This record gives sequence, C-alpha cells and structure tokens, in this order.
Amino acid sequence: MEINVQVNWENPDGTASYETLPRDFSWTASGITVPASAAPKYFGTAGRVDPEQALLAAVSGCHMLSFLAVAVRKRLVVRRYADRATALLGLRPDGRQAITAITLAPELVWEAQPSHAVIEKIHQSAHRECFVANTLNCPVSVVGFAIKDASASRQD
Repeated sequence: MEINVQVNWENPDGTASYETLPRDFSWTASGITVPASAAPKYFGTAGRVDPEQALLAAVSGCHMLSFLAVAVRKRLVVRRYADRATALLGLRPDGRQAITAITLAPELVWEAQPSHAVIEKIHQSAHRECFVANTLNCPVSVVGFAIKDASASRQD
C-alpha cells in the first residue's frame, strides 16, 4: 500500500536568511489541506499544526483505531475514546533532537466495562498493531486508562 501527501511551501524571496525564512506551509491529504508551520519556538506561526504535533496525532489516532479494532474483535463495545497525548522533545544519545517519548492517556466509555487487566491487554495488542508506533524509534506508553460510566455520559 502506498500512502501519499502533498507538502507545499513557497516564498518569492527564496531562502535568503534563517531568521526571515517563512516557516508556514501546508499539506494536503485526501483532498483536505492543513495549514502547518514550525513550532513558534522555531520561528513558526502559532495556530498552525507543526510537524511534531502531526506526528503525535498520528500515533494517538493509529493507537485508537487499533484499540477499537481489537475491542470489536473481543466483542466489547466502546462508546467513547478520548486521548490527551503528549510527546517529549529531547536529545538522543548522539546529541540530535528527537521526540524521545510519547505518552497516551486515553479516557474510555464502555457499554459494559471490562476489567483493568482486559483493557491493558487491549492496549498492548493495539500498540503491537499500530503501524505508526511500529515505525518510531522512541517508547510509546499508555497511562491512566481513565474509565467513565457510560450511563453518566449519555445525554437524554
């Protein structure tokens, strides 16, 4: 399977200076264009998605989709899955910057809540099945497994 995305950047003045180099760009996938930039710390524009955020969203989304697939195969019904994912930007042993750790903190609402041990096994299976996590060179951990009562989250 081939995956495609179009990345576009343009500046009529070219790349004359690091300080004035525009960091704004866009990527287009499946007909949707996302305004992107470097992180503000690296002279990017606030309010645009930076590549590190996109990578974190990809890991979180891939893990979620894998988790839901495993839950379906186990005939468990998930009503809601929300994740507050974080990444740590640090230095690798060779001194280069990299995302050095990712933590996923999902909150789940189940139709019938399974045990913590079952949920942990589903997360482990999801991690093994996640294409994006399998590509990374940093640890991805899942913490918390916050569980909410499905009846409390329903709106009548």
